[in-house]
Amino acid sequence: RITGRKLAEKRANDHPDSPETINREYRIMSNLWHPGIVETSYFFSDIPKNVKMGMELVDGPSIYTVIGTPKALPTIISLFSIQRYLVEKGIVHRDVKPQNVLISKNGLAKLGDFGNAKSLQELPENRKLIVGTPRYMSPEQTRGKPMDHATDIYSFTTTIFELLTGETAFPGDNIRAILITIASDDETAAKQRAERLRPLGFQKELREAMVTGWHEDREK
Repeated sequence: RITGRKLAEKRANDHPDSPETINREYRIMSNLWHPGIVETSYFFSDIPKNVKMGMELVDGPSIYTVIGTPKALPTIISLFSIQRYLVEKGIVHRDVKPQNVLISKNGLAKLGDFGNAKSLQELPENRKLIVGTPRYMSPEQTRGKPMDHATDIYSFTTTIFELLTGETAFPGDNIRAILITIASDDETAAKQRAERLRPLGFQKELREAMVTGWHEDREK
């Protein structure tokens, strides 16, 4: 699928992901065709050691060069499109965060690292193991509850908030405290976070959209 472009490679022997995880990641990503999702090129497996996946090399500026600046707006628009596409394809990423958003040289945002992703059919009803990055998890993730597209919507909203403000939605260094805050999140707390956008000049409609993205009925 990728011709005339540089490639990046993920290998099981130099990456914490297991061969099975890389295999699943390739299987999911190779069936996704969207300009905002990193493209895959090949998968090679010589179990148990030599497992690797090739993908396009996204060698643009770091996401942190646009966070909190007007340059973040095209990235945010791309994220809305990516999120809708994942819903259409029945895929839940489960680890949406700024670090997994790459920017190409032409300024296009691309979502990568589908190592935690699963189709809706593959998602277990309950998990004792928490999957994702604490600061960007949804309430159901922190509780080990069933996940669906609403999980990603919450994480996309938290990521977009950071892109807009240059600040994390859930600050602090105590991971346990952050998880407890997210697990008990409600509409009142979401409105208080959204109000942090007002001094930056963002309109009421955007603030309300952020509250909706954090709402318990956000998928509706």
